[in-house]
Amino acid sequence: MNNKEYTRERKKRMLKQQIVKMPEITDDIESENREIKRRKLRRLLILVSSIAFAVVSFSLAWYLYARNYVYTSHTEVSSIEFPEGNAPKFIRYADNLIRYTRDGISYINAKGVVVWTIPYEMKNPVVVISGSYAAVSDIRGTKVVICDTKGEVGSFTTGLPIVKCDVSSVGISTVVLEDSKANYLQYYNKDGSRIDIEIEWLISKNGYPLDISLSPNASLLAVSLMYMDAGVLQNHVVFYNFSKKGQNIPDGLSGGFKMSGDAIVPRVHFFDDEHAVAFADNAVLLYSTQNEIKVENTKTIELEGEVKSILYDESKFGIVSNNVNGTERYILKLYNKNGTKINDILFDFEYSNIEIGKKYIMMFGNNKFMIYNMYGVCKYSGEMDFDIMNIDETSSISRFLITGSKGMHEIELK
Repeated sequence: MNNKEYTRERKKRMLKQQIVKMPEITDDIESENREIKRRKLRRLLILVSSIAFAVVSFSLAWYLYARNYVYTSHTEVSSIEFPEGNAPKFIRYADNLIRYTRDGISYINAKGVVVWTIPYEMKNPVVVISGSYAAVSDIRGTKVVICDTKGEVGSFTTGLPIVKCDVSSVGISTVVLEDSKANYLQYYNKDGSRIDIEIEWLISKNGYPLDISLSPNASLLAVSLMYMDAGVLQNHVVFYNFSKKGQNIPDGLSGGFKMSGDAIVPRVHFFDDEHAVAFADNAVLLYSTQNEIKVENTKTIELEGEVKSILYDESKFGIVSNNVNGTERYILKLYNKNGTKINDILFDFEYSNIEIGKKYIMMFGNNKFMIYNMYGVCKYSGEMDFDIMNIDETSSISRFLITGSKGMHEIELK
């Protein structure tokens, strides 16, 4: 072997001696690695669970605190004065307010700014609202004005005195007209043009319409009809279908329900296109209008005590009656539109008006007012230096708009 070969072999031996031999991977090592990973995962899960529990606990504690917190005072944030005029009335509209008198109607936004005013002359104006449409009619007169959030969209004059009016969320309106022997139902487009639909109710045969309600899409009409049967007052709730689906139904009737005994239904109402309600003097009757061809009575809620007020919005309703089982004077029973009980609220406040909002029940009389949440907690009891005509919620949970005859005041509860 020459020197060159010897040197090359020597370098090979030295290189082999420098190579580190890796240990063979055994089952014990694999098991140990898996256990390490499991311990790390357990620690991570415990950490995440602890954080989640802390967040949920804090959220629940804050929710209970906010739900049960009672305000003790209020401050005025802003106010705006109204122009002088006839005694105004107010109604909630598009999350804001409508002010109307015999001389005209005004839309007022949440800041108290008058967005528009429509002048008219009416002896007894009454406003009905559905969605973004409002209709003001002259009861016992012949004038109707239709408007939306931008102002007037149409108007019409009838040939007979108006006794009832309603409007749908698509702007179609209907009126009940009266003469000595019959009542007539007529339909109008939002621009005031006449729709070729008319119903005649002969008082001696069909009875007298106590109330009407249009479904939001204007396909269905609910009517409470009072009539005499063998000298006894009786009441029917009937549903008419004027859509294409109802063209093949006899007389357009998709449902008729006779009240038991001598029960009278002074109010009917559509929550939405699939849920309707009839408020009788002794019960609340709920209807499913999902099948427009055949309306069904889905639930009947018997009432106890003398009914003082009914209130409702698009998703729930309430009945105020004398409380027969406790020391508080009144009980408000709250339900959702399916008739499921939400809560009972007991109170002893002698109110003149009561309103239901998304978050609160608001009641007032003269210059005093009370605000309850849906859980029956009296959040605030206060008074203003003027007679209250309306109370409205705002987007803030602690701010309210309180309206009197001369202006609107935004207050914040403390």
